[in-house]
This record gives sequence, C-alpha cells and structure tokens, in this order.
Amino acid sequence: MRDSRRSRFVVMGMLLAGGCTRSHPPEEPPERERVIVDGGGERASNRDDSDLAGCATWVAPVDTTQLSVGANHVCALGVDGRVRCWGSGEGGQLGDGSRTSSRGWVDVSGLSDARRVSAGGGFTCAVRSDGSVACWGGLGAGPRPGSGAGVAASTTPEPVPGLHDAVDVASGAALACALDARGRARCWGAGAGGVQARLDGLSRLVQIDAGYQHACGLDRDGAVHCWGGNDAGQLGDGSRERALAPVRVPLDRPAVAIATGDAHTCALMNDGTLSCWGSNRYGQLGDGTTVDRLTPASVAGLTDVTSVHAGRHTCAVTRGQTLCWGENRYGELYDGTRVPRARPHATPIAGRMDVHAVTTCSERAADTIECCGRVTPVER
Repeated sequence: MRDSRRSRFVVMGMLLAGGCTRSHPPEEPPERERVIVDGGGERASNRDDSDLAGCATWVAPVDTTQLSVGANHVCALGVDGRVRCWGSGEGGQLGDGSRTSSRGWVDVSGLSDARRVSAGGGFTCAVRSDGSVACWGGLGAGPRPGSGAGVAASTTPEPVPGLHDAVDVASGAALACALDARGRARCWGAGAGGVQARLDGLSRLVQIDAGYQHACGLDRDGAVHCWGGNDAGQLGDGSRERALAPVRVPLDRPAVAIATGDAHTCALMNDGTLSCWGSNRYGQLGDGTTVDRLTPASVAGLTDVTSVHAGRHTCAVTRGQTLCWGENRYGELYDGTRVPRARPHATPIAGRMDVHAVTTCSERAADTIECCGRVTPVER
C-alpha cells in the first residue's frame, strides 16, 4: 500500500495468502486522537475543534530519504542509512530490542546501512547495502532450521536467509516479499506457510504491491497481474472469485505504476490518467458512488498524475497537487474533518508521502514528518 510513482519506482509487497476470504477489520467508533508533542516533535494540529481529527508532527534527527507507514507504526530511512520508527511496539516492530511502544523516534538496533524500508502489519523489513534483507517484529526474518512451518520473530533486525541481491522489499499483513535485481520476487511469512518461495508465473517485474488479502505486480511491458482475495473485485478480472495464480487485469493501455489498497487497486496509466477497481465501500474509487467495480474504470477529471497511493482511501499527485478521497473516519484525508469523500479533493500535502489503511503521512520538510489519521495510543 505504498507510494507508487510514474517513474516505475519499485515498490514491493505481497498478499496475506492464507485463506483469501475477505474479512474487514471491525468498525470501531471514532475515538478522539491525541496530538503527540514529545519525542523530538512539535505540536502540529491547527484545528481548534477537538471533534475534528488532529495531525501530529515529528522532527527526525536527520533528513529522511524514505517514509513507510505500517498498520500501527511509522518508519523513516535517514540519509545516514539508519532507520528510525515510532508507534506501537508490542510486536517488536520498532526494532529497538523491546516490545514497548513509543511516541517518539527510536533507532532500529544494529542497522546503519539500509537502502529501503517497509513497515507492515506488526513488523518491518529493510534492504541493506549488500543486497540482503533484514526484518524485525511479529513476522520476523522468516523460517529457521528446525522451525518447520513456523516463522521466527525478533525485536531487532535479523537476516532473511537466501536473499543476497534484493533491490527492494515490501511488507503486507503477515507476509513480506523482496524484489531482486533480475525482476523476480521471493516471499515469506505465515501467508507462505512459513517457507520462502519464489512467485511463479511472473518475471521481469518492475513493481509489486499488496493490499489486505490481494497483491498485484507490474511487468516491464506495462501489464498488471493480480491474485489473492477478490470478494470486492480487487483483482479486476470481472469476478469476485479468488485466484491463487496471477490473472491479467484488462487495461486499455500500459500502466507505469500500481497501488493496492485495503480491497481496491489503482493503476497509473502511461498517459497520466488513473484507473481503479475493487471495493468502493468508502468512495475510494473516486467515481462519486460507493458501488464496487469488478473491472478498471478511469477516475474522472484526473490527468497528469505522477504518483498514486492507496489504503482505505486513495491519494494521487497531479500537477504538483495532492488529491485524496475515500475513507476519512480518522481524518486521513488531511481536510480537518471526518467526512468521507467519493471524489478527488485537494489537500495541503506537498512532499513525499505514504499511506496505510487509515493513516496518511507526508514530509513537510526534509527532516519533518506529519501524520493525519488514526495514531495508535502509545506508552512512552
């Protein structure tokens, strides 16, 4: 569910493959967010009405080169090669050797040469300078000798066996995937039965991304292939039948980037337009309705799109402006309200960004990160 850019910026991920029947997380009553002000941060919300969703800002120790939003935590890669995370830490996903949550940045232990980082559902992974991949948190680094189908967990980074030429990594709900220099993907985690496996049937991939229980890949020819859960039509093949093998999405022109949300998918086309399909429960397809679409449909009025991001909402950058639409129960649309929007709506977001299901984070400056949406209460 990460940033997908028109320049074919490689984004990785994978589906929660074990049992592809869709199950939405329970709808909880909206709760009043707290603005976090410690941990090197500053008060960021300029909204006086406490009933409106607030945003919070953190100042990182150094400039950041990448931002990644997970289910309940956020990580940033610094220009110094170090990864710093904040948020929920009960699964060890902050990587500081503890299971304690944090309101402020904590350094990931023993990691000073990271090139990419991806925060997932209670775990985090990073690509190191030598092409290896290290993970920490609830998913851990993958299967170990004698562990059978189990998956090891760690509160500090541990190497994923067998990965030596990775160029990117992405984290899904309970599965992670790495993309190697030859365009092949390898995945591991509970969704893969606790074993590391190569994604068969696809090659020459330039991007892969994952939603809640589905995933899609983009190949060098601009074709999009999706597989996994399909109860809302997120595979784009005109059905609601799950597919364990990739199915090709019927697009009318080549795509240059993809983004998978909770149960919907969007493709950035080579003419700068955007097509989306799947769940429209929150208006995230941007067509003015809440009716699911089983095949791709263009988002009306969007041209010159350069990047797309998806959670339970969708954001697209066009002509230097960021537009968002869809779910907004926690203020993740950056508009100061909790009103969902079924059509693209202008936001003040101007920098690098990333989204998860109900959280949107962006860079206000090279070392300053602002997040709007549901910020999980933390301990320290």
